[in-house]
Amino acid sequence: MKLNKAAIDSYGRHLLGAVIAAVAAIGALTGKSPIDFASGDWWAVANSVWVAIVPVAMRYFNSKDPAFGKFAESAVKEFTKKINSKSSPSKKAVKK
Repeated sequence: MKLNKAAIDSYGRHLLGAVIAAVAAIGALTGKSPIDFASGDWWAVANSVWVAIVPVAMRYFNSKDPAFGKFAESAVKEFTKKINSKSSPSKKAVKK
């Protein structure tokens, strides 16, 4: 399974958000700071690791997703070709 940099970056953002949300939720429910969490509390936070992969996996297996899906590679090639053709200046001779 080939993952691109965008998918890995997306997983990192989802993981960070999920861990922060889990720590905040457990802290609010128990009234403890993360320093005082028991091992069971940290196991609940550890579930964020697999929970964070769900949205990234959904996008990866979506064949029409232009960033991660199977369509992504051809879309990136076509987009790059269009950008390069628009950004390259025309080579016209300048008359003096």
